[in-house]
Amino acid sequence: MPLEEQAFYYASQTAPNVDCFRKVTLRAYLLSYRLGPKDELDYFLVVGTSIDKCFEESYARALPNEPNQGFTSRLCNADDLTFLQEALRRQDNNGLIYPLHDPTLNFRQWIDRMAQSLTGKPTGCYLPEHSAVHVRGVQHNLAGIMTKAQLDATFNNRFYSLQSPFDFTQEWGGDYTRFALALMYGNGNVHNISRHQVRVFKSHEFTNNRHEMTYAGKDGIVFFQSHYPFNISSVQEQAQIVKTWPKDLVDVQNVYEMCMALSMQRRLNKVSAQLDSNTKSRIRTTLAKLAHLMGKQYINVRDLNHKYHFILEQMGITAAFNHVRIRGELLADTYQLRLSRRTNYIILLFTISAFALAALQIFQNELNKSSSTMDIIIKTGRAPCCDCACEAHTDSSLSLQFIGDSIVLQILFTIIALLILIVAYHFVVYPIIQKLHARLHRDMDN
Repeated sequence: MPLEEQAFYYASQTAPNVDCFRKVTLRAYLLSYRLGPKDELDYFLVVGTSIDKCFEESYARALPNEPNQGFTSRLCNADDLTFLQEALRRQDNNGLIYPLHDPTLNFRQWIDRMAQSLTGKPTGCYLPEHSAVHVRGVQHNLAGIMTKAQLDATFNNRFYSLQSPFDFTQEWGGDYTRFALALMYGNGNVHNISRHQVRVFKSHEFTNNRHEMTYAGKDGIVFFQSHYPFNISSVQEQAQIVKTWPKDLVDVQNVYEMCMALSMQRRLNKVSAQLDSNTKSRIRTTLAKLAHLMGKQYINVRDLNHKYHFILEQMGITAAFNHVRIRGELLADTYQLRLSRRTNYIILLFTISAFALAALQIFQNELNKSSSTMDIIIKTGRAPCCDCACEAHTDSSLSLQFIGDSIVLQILFTIIALLILIVAYHFVVYPIIQKLHARLHRDMDN
């Protein structure tokens, strides 16, 4: 859903050590994405821009009444794209500003205003976290090209040519890996990037077409093209574009892949935060669902499906999943140990209770035997005393038997009450405590 657009200016270079100020128009969109048919929607605030070979406005100095630069000075070069990526990550008036002289708005303020209108909460902390960059480029001679129409015709003849003998590496020829690294991280100091870092970044590239190259890293995706992958013209390509998509998003590849990766990352972060408050069975079920999402076939084209998994791996999501999986399995084992220990305690209590009952029963039987013996002696024996004395002995025996029965009953009732409390704690109180603990964790996370 398109939100709004805003013009900005940023500092770039028409040539090494030749500064200029370029104008771009940024458009904001609210995208929704669903990992699966039953998953909840994820929403992303996306800002995009499109530079079609040259800039509409470019000025040598940030001064009032400064004339717009000529056509050749307004042509887009590699430094323009790198400095634009760097400007998008700046938080002050050293990045994207408007107007050019005496600016009253910068990119950070614009993003915060939109985020506040969407969430209804004060922000002040939003900056682009990831980017999807799509660069089309061909080698051609600019001599004699003085208008945008001539440049478009020259570019289209090469980019949509039915006969393209050159591969991407032959067409571009330069150090495109260094360029991709600068675009990925918004590093305007591209010429001073070490060779070692460039060699390491070579492992972040993927291609299944001789005219294309994809780089993926933790900060986003960079996609290079030197020729259209199918034999069609630019007019035919424009006719095939889905009209429901905003133009700026149609021109950029890997939008779906980026949404998929960020949704997966958000899911992993949510699961990781809730691991401590979940039960063993819940952890196992959640990890199984995540494993299915990580390993599923996202598209029914083998090479493109490999690209999805390559992006997940290079953006660190596969490693994050392995970390969550190991942590979840360890927590599940911990819960299993706690459950076994608690079960052992309950069995021990029942064993002690059974032993106590058996001992009390033996004690009760002995009391009953002793009482019966005393009764028999008193009733059958002849004492030299009077009848009153005999009656006193009989009453004393009956009183002793009554006291013994009362003690046994009190102990039995105490044991029964203790067992009831144990059962109530295990099946009623402890689950309530777990729910309160999980709710407290959710409130703290929010």
